[in-house]
Amino acid sequence: MRDADTVLGAAAGRPRSAASTALLVGLAGEHGMPPSRVLRGTGLTAAGLRAPEAVVTAAQELRAVVNLVTELGPRHPGLGLEAGRRYRAASTFGTLGITALTSGTLGEAVAFGLEYSDLTFMFSPFRPTTQLGTGALRTFLDDHAIREGLGDDVARFLAEREVAAVVTFVRDVTGSGRGLDHIVFADPEPRSLLPYTRVLGVRPAFGEGRTYGVLSRRMLASRLPQADPETADLAARQCRLERARYRPSPQPPRPRVPAGESLTSMVRAALEQAWAAGEGALPQRRLAARLNMSERSLRRGLAAEGSGYSSLADASAAEAARRLLAGGRTVEQVAAALGFSGASSFTHAFKRWTGTTPGRYARETAAAPVLTSTGTG
Repeated sequence: MRDADTVLGAAAGRPRSAASTALLVGLAGEHGMPPSRVLRGTGLTAAGLRAPEAVVTAAQELRAVVNLVTELGPRHPGLGLEAGRRYRAASTFGTLGITALTSGTLGEAVAFGLEYSDLTFMFSPFRPTTQLGTGALRTFLDDHAIREGLGDDVARFLAEREVAAVVTFVRDVTGSGRGLDHIVFADPEPRSLLPYTRVLGVRPAFGEGRTYGVLSRRMLASRLPQADPETADLAARQCRLERARYRPSPQPPRPRVPAGESLTSMVRAALEQAWAAGEGALPQRRLAARLNMSERSLRRGLAAEGSGYSSLADASAAEAARRLLAGGRTVEQVAAALGFSGASSFTHAFKRWTGTTPGRYARETAAAPVLTSTGTG
């Protein structure tokens, strides 16, 4: 089994709410698995997940999934279904859930959810297609990367979770007991179908090689009981802002430094470009490769200039932290963006870098007067 970071491209994607990981910890606890074992290798704590506005990376949550499935999966068939039914439109999905609940029809809510699936807790995208002649919507779960990287057990858990979450989502927004009209799982049929029919409301099919669900045209056209165009429009704008806020910048080219430029300047430029691209702190090995040199040459070159990688990396991280804090991010969000295990370790590092705490820096930055200049003509 490959590492979760490798499968997701080293925690690719925006920081996500800790709500989903907290749900997994709660599910594990009901089956006797303590939080420390669910969160092993994530750098997270159960207390930290409960903090207001706590965020995690996709790789941290996926590591928790792997831990959960490895320990509990063999003894608890349908564990993913138990997880998925806990994902409620109003309480788990934030502004995306509000947009769906207040949409005019189920079709509008589903379309918005598919368009903004990157704001959910899924690890694999849904690929929608319209069935010719019926107008029904058939949506496939594209989980080949998970299956190839982490194996069928993890993929099955996540497929069950995502499908059960969609069924719960449909029931929440329609206010009815109906979910999907038809469900197919890629995996072989289990010994008992009772957990599936109980959670999903229909008898699913199995073993067709792909996981997908179907919604009829009639269901898609159904009016939603909480439809409110103004609220839906406002929440949709908030979703667009949230997506734009966390969307990484395009991958920059490798640094091209004019002849005669110092190695220290080259390293600073590479670190700044990595932060701007959303890559975070580059390990010395990766930075050396980006500059087309060995780690040993990098160390010797910086030492000859009276510099060092650690001090330059700290200065770059401190500047990135200041920029994020000044932009309105919370301490927890900045800690996650910079790859720290929690706000406490980030606060300690920030104080070492700057001599003050991130909270104090954010307050002082917010309170600083804005200087403007005026002129005539």
